[in-house]
Amino acid sequence: MEKPMGLDAVVYKNLSRMDADVRRLGVLVDERTGEVYLEQPVEGQDLPLSAVTAVDRRLGNVESVSRLREEVVHALGIGSILETKFLYSGTHSGDLVGLEFLSKLQTEVGLLKSRTEGQRSSELTRFLDDVSDLIRAARAENNPIVFV
Repeated sequence: MEKPMGLDAVVYKNLSRMDADVRRLGVLVDERTGEVYLEQPVEGQDLPLSAVTAVDRRLGNVESVSRLREEVVHALGIGSILETKFLYSGTHSGDLVGLEFLSKLQTEVGLLKSRTEGQRSSELTRFLDDVSDLIRAARAENNPIVFV
């Protein structure tokens, strides 16, 4: 069953941190995203998602992403990384948040938490936890956050 339209983000595992069995399969790495894939795919044989992703988060459907954007803009104003790179659309894919943005992104998460303390929605709480998980994984894997 297909997931409804929405916003999903992943951090791919760094090839150096993958099981030796995966590295021996003849894999290539997308230099932009860090995604690892088979050089010579064989029909019916794919790398399991768990073998190549460090973190995979569903950030919300189209409607919830719109609500999250409103909460973020209300608390941080227009122009934050959270607004311009994460929440500008509920269905964008192929975009990424590079490693150079992680410190500022982490600062925004902390600021948003403090500015919304006691009044944030459960959706925003979950979103902030998910973004924090993505930031930690991106740093650990030395790979960007990728929207898929």
